[in-house]
Amino acid sequence: MVSVIPIFSLVSAVPTSVETILKVPFLEQLWDDDKRGHGSCGPASIAMCCRYVLGLNSPSIQDIVNVWRYLGGDPDGNDMNGTSLSQLVDSCHDCFKINSVHGSEMDVDSVKGEIAEGRPVVLHVLCEHLTNRGYPYKAGHWIAAVGFNDDYVICNDPGTCRGFNKYYSNYDITRAMADRSNEVICGFYR
Repeated sequence: MVSVIPIFSLVSAVPTSVETILKVPFLEQLWDDDKRGHGSCGPASIAMCCRYVLGLNSPSIQDIVNVWRYLGGDPDGNDMNGTSLSQLVDSCHDCFKINSVHGSEMDVDSVKGEIAEGRPVVLHVLCEHLTNRGYPYKAGHWIAAVGFNDDYVICNDPGTCRGFNKYYSNYDITRAMADRSNEVICGFYR
């Protein structure tokens, strides 16, 4: 009698997710021992993406302050109560001299398409939908989308010092963007 021993393949039949991450430098929105910059998520996100386009690897607090002042913010860094899409687009043009940047509306797949082409996208989101954000703030917020895989959008979230390459699920990002009319800032051509 011959015995048959089954042989199992060690190669997984499940495809692995391909990940794309742009090397967009990270900058937290708060400075001076977290006392200033509470309303500067937009300026921080813009600074990260503009520095990437310019080939400069280190955005600085001065970048945030320059955009902050351009937008009429208090020089002491007190909360500006938010920034609009048009204000942030104008700051890209005037503070960083990047004229290709513009406001738009996009879904998650379109955001991933921009990133696949090497262009980060600044997203306007409602934080309460970002379940793993790591900070208590729940209202409107700007973050820089810098990568993706099948299940996640990878963001530089300036709302936390642990915001570098933060993974937000497609589901969370879709809901967070929808509550802010899918507003994005795109056109960060290198």
